[in-house]
Amino acid sequence: STQSTGKNLQTMDRIAVAAMALIAVLRFQRRKAKKRTPFTYKVYGTTSQMRIIPQLRQLFPGWWTEVAEDQAADFVWQNAPSRSSRASRHQAVAYNHLHGAKILEDKVDMSLLQRRMSGVPMLEAWPVTGAKQFVDWCKQRYGNGCTRRWVLKDAGSNGVGGIWVVGPSNYEKVAGEVGKDARCVLQAYVPDPLLWQGRKFHIRLYMVLTADSGVYIFRRAFLHAANRQYNPGSTEPVGGVFDEQVHITNCCANKGHDGFAGEILVDLEEEYGEEGRHSKGVYGRIKKLLAAMSEAAGPYLAFQRSRGHFELIGVDLMVSNDGRVWHLENNCPPGAETATGLEHAEGLHNAVYRGILESFVMPAMYGTFAPPVDQSEWDFVAAPCADQLQVNQDMVGLNLLKWKAFEKSCRPGKSGPQAPQPMDD
Repeated sequence: STQSTGKNLQTMDRIAVAAMALIAVLRFQRRKAKKRTPFTYKVYGTTSQMRIIPQLRQLFPGWWTEVAEDQAADFVWQNAPSRSSRASRHQAVAYNHLHGAKILEDKVDMSLLQRRMSGVPMLEAWPVTGAKQFVDWCKQRYGNGCTRRWVLKDAGSNGVGGIWVVGPSNYEKVAGEVGKDARCVLQAYVPDPLLWQGRKFHIRLYMVLTADSGVYIFRRAFLHAANRQYNPGSTEPVGGVFDEQVHITNCCANKGHDGFAGEILVDLEEEYGEEGRHSKGVYGRIKKLLAAMSEAAGPYLAFQRSRGHFELIGVDLMVSNDGRVWHLENNCPPGAETATGLEHAEGLHNAVYRGILESFVMPAMYGTFAPPVDQSEWDFVAAPCADQLQVNQDMVGLNLLKWKAFEKSCRPGKSGPQAPQPMDD
């Protein structure tokens, strides 16, 4: 049957991945015995240093030596790339950013990239620039009888602020808080959201995108919940203001208020897998969505400086009661600090970084570039596409040129892909 054939193919894929991993481990061990000179590293940022350096030394004692900022390093970690570190980053074998991956974090760029994602449900999203364009958009939309809520997001904002719930009764008030030239995106409010103990929530998972478009998800993740109960009949704005404690699930924004639930730890397979305790099959749909995102971004990430470069992405998703998975936004990379400092939260963050060192950094040092071994916590989602990747220091600028051409094609009146179809109001 078709179903059994699909299961057989999935089993064959898992066997192939396990075989590749075993071969990579054997090669790794042989090269490890031959290599005598310590590898070099440079980690920027206090929090990243606290996460990475102790584990690097503990996992591989005597194998790593830290270098000065102006020296080349085999492995470089820097959340916000600086001009002074350019030479070191460009020469690194392993580095925590992909050239061109800014399009995955910038909310306006991501709203355009979603138009290339096929086979998965996507929230309707519209870029706007400045308060005037935002008001004009609202007048047109609400003037046609739309009553649906939207979420307005500042394209470059992460953490606290830069997000508003918008409806026909409050958009003019919100406009007063939007900058004259601010790049924003209007994203449809998730319909009928799945609730955690009566509250809205989103899933924050950790994903690694490799230079050759391989996608891996860390199986443990967080749920971030709103501070107050969500009741569809009582979520309208009062005095033109939506209650952020009901609608906003951002952990950084919520942690200073009563009712903050903290960082809720979940195993995605156990909770949302085919045999999961809640919303069966959701994890499979999450994998499908992230594979579609990698495929859509592929043409704009095709040129890289090393096969060992990768992108750690904090992906925020929301689930509706019918089991559909909705992409909200990405953080590249997510913050290395926890919102609570609780043991389980610290443990997950440490495990993610340990997994990156073991499964992505060390294999790159020996040129294996293998998927994680089967017993790791990284779930293999999308196969690497070596034919698409081109390692060329001089050609990486083409990523941006290709993106700009696509971006231009999405402008009104052009022939590029259109926004997702409007949902029912």
